[in-house]
Amino acid sequence: MKKALLIGINYIHLPDIALEGCFDDVFNMRNVLIDAYDYRSTDIITLRDDDTDPTKLPTKKNIVSTLEYLAESSSDLEEIWIHYSGHGTQMKNSKNNFIRDDNVSNMDDVLVPMDFNENGFIRDVDLLAMIQKIQCRAMFIFDCCHSGTICDLPWSFQYQSPTSCLIKKSSVAPMSNNNIYVFSGCKDNQTSADTYNATDRQMAGAFTTSFITCLRNSHHNIPLLNLYRDVCIDLAERGFKQTPIFSSSNPSPSYVIAKPSVSAKINLPIGYAKTKTSILKSMNHMLGR
Repeated sequence: MKKALLIGINYIHLPDIALEGCFDDVFNMRNVLIDAYDYRSTDIITLRDDDTDPTKLPTKKNIVSTLEYLAESSSDLEEIWIHYSGHGTQMKNSKNNFIRDDNVSNMDDVLVPMDFNENGFIRDVDLLAMIQKIQCRAMFIFDCCHSGTICDLPWSFQYQSPTSCLIKKSSVAPMSNNNIYVFSGCKDNQTSADTYNATDRQMAGAFTTSFITCLRNSHHNIPLLNLYRDVCIDLAERGFKQTPIFSSSNPSPSYVIAKPSVSAKINLPIGYAKTKTSILKSMNHMLGR
């Protein structure tokens, strides 16, 4: 069984920081999970700040409790998929937490729930504590600003060219689960673009749209490192300045994301072919997340 949590926050009650593409991000991701990866609609939890059901709002409590529920259920699951589209920011490193080797500015990356003014943020160290409890394969996608090391996984991969990545090891202890994977929309010191797709008349995150486009162009059969590099190339070709980061609990992630009819354990050669897309052609760059 697979379960997913999709979080889209447009901050509709906070006009000064409102976004417009996060609802469409989670809608599009939900369609991909159901159409291509055998997720049942009943096993996908969606939290949006336009919902009238208080249990389905992306408050700090609801986000954290749902993540904890999925982690606790993970021993009985094949896969967990988490997608977050909303604001991300940075705060001074919290007391008594380790300082990462790559975190020379001594800052925590944090997620911004809809009720952050009342109940605060969700820090990267808190996400890591929950992730360490997960016992199945887990995919995390964060389309938000300052998200590079948002989960503090032991290994991170930064795109350099179509044939190379910069690999970094953090000070985080090795994890028992070698199947935790995180795609972040940008580096810690960057912003992620919220954009307009004129062709589809749809607001969306540039990273999420590119991520989904590259999945579809691969016919939903692609090694994770290939997918990461294709997304980076695609964003650069469209003029976006953000550099996504791929992180893993495994120093040599070889997992192939594939439709259920195709074995997800096969070893395919990792190439770096460019992915030509059409969905981003008419996107205008807008504000960051």
